[in-house]
Amino acid sequence: MDKLYIVGCGAAAGDVTLKGAEALEGCSAVVLHTEKIELFSELSKKREVFVCDDCYEQAEDFDGLNRLIWEKLCSFEGSVCFAVTGSALEDECAAFAVKAAKENGIPARVIPGVSLAEAACACAGITGEKRVLTAFEAEKAVPEAGINLCVTGIDDALLAGRVKCRLADYYADEQEIYFFNGSAAFGIPLCELDRRKDYCHRACAVIPAVPFEKRACYNTEDLLYIMRRLRDVDGCPWDREQTHETLTRYLVEEAYEVADAVNNGDPYQLADELGDVLLQVAFHAQIGSEHGEFSYRDVTDAVCRKMIRRHPHVFADTLVSGSEDVLTNWEAIKRRDRGQKDSQVLAAIPGSFPALMRAEKVLDKARHAGLDISAGEAAAELDGAVSAVKAMLEQANSEPDTASRAVGEMLLRAANAARKCSVQPEMALNCAVDRFISRFERAEKAAEQKGTALRDADGETVKQLWRQAEETNNAGRQ
Repeated sequence: MDKLYIVGCGAAAGDVTLKGAEALEGCSAVVLHTEKIELFSELSKKREVFVCDDCYEQAEDFDGLNRLIWEKLCSFEGSVCFAVTGSALEDECAAFAVKAAKENGIPARVIPGVSLAEAACACAGITGEKRVLTAFEAEKAVPEAGINLCVTGIDDALLAGRVKCRLADYYADEQEIYFFNGSAAFGIPLCELDRRKDYCHRACAVIPAVPFEKRACYNTEDLLYIMRRLRDVDGCPWDREQTHETLTRYLVEEAYEVADAVNNGDPYQLADELGDVLLQVAFHAQIGSEHGEFSYRDVTDAVCRKMIRRHPHVFADTLVSGSEDVLTNWEAIKRRDRGQKDSQVLAAIPGSFPALMRAEKVLDKARHAGLDISAGEAAAELDGAVSAVKAMLEQANSEPDTASRAVGEMLLRAANAARKCSVQPEMALNCAVDRFISRFERAEKAAEQKGTALRDADGETVKQLWRQAEETNNAGRQ
């Protein structure tokens, strides 16, 4: 082969351009990508035509297929015309041949022809901007909102099913699409893409653009786009006013709502609340990006590096015997990351933690550092702290600072007792508050049944209703 022409044959026999026809007639040898090309029947009546279908049978993968076709092209003398379906500019095998010709010093000319995607969109009556993907590319790509999508090369039901499953992540099952079989386009719901009987090498699926607001499903990139829109000059006034500082309370609140969802055992509520936490992350990342501080990518990069670094027993060759070793290694790596000495075990605990949670963290880290007491000693310390508070309650005029210190010591001892009982004090207190609320509401309801409001009842009646509410609660637990 001393010269190569690559001709795009379009979708139908009449799609070949005049320059393409000249190459097909004037070259020493004509090689078709496959005999399924519409042009084959007409062209073979005029001259000898070679096809590459045997290469498909021999090749183990697409790279192997491209190499075999190139070797076939090189086996001919003189000028060779290689004809492909659709536009030669969109064909991977054509691109491989052009590259190989250049590497071997062989002149190559590409005559594009009519694109399969253009033909499919024209038949479907779809206009405007579009994105073109092969069926194999579509399995991994993310469709862009508001842009038409054309998927080419859907040549069998298996591949159609794989494409359908990918598209179903972004489009509704009943989303109308168009299936193009090389000659006509048929409007069908997405769920029927793999139920056709007319698949061929020219088959395409055209998915009309769907407005962003009507997507069937959204992903992280969509969330980041939403945040950019909300923070834009024509976005939401409230969102534009927010800062890292003003958003802090919302992140804390959303984290507690996640905990509530876990306690409620509702997976759908949990997914929704986790989404709210992710929103806060994206919000902070957008603000950080606007100020040149950090981006969402920096956030994900940092946490991935941290997880790899702190799990050397998974991503390196560190050996562990169980969870205890994992936690020990984690804390050591964490201190090293932060430049802390082994003696600074409590320095990294945030002061903004809720008090009981902070107490739990401090006591647990102290235990790991060697400071611990027995359950009996913890009970004795708690008794002593409670007694001190009781004594102050019996005093008419306790000093506020002294009382605060005593109550604080009692709560710290209570947190230590909770730790000894393998109980999270923050959650335990929240559960106790929930029980108190439930009991209070029962007392309120009982008062209403007596024709009065709890706040208007006399002291003795309130105490009686309160005792009855507790008895009702105890009976319900039996």
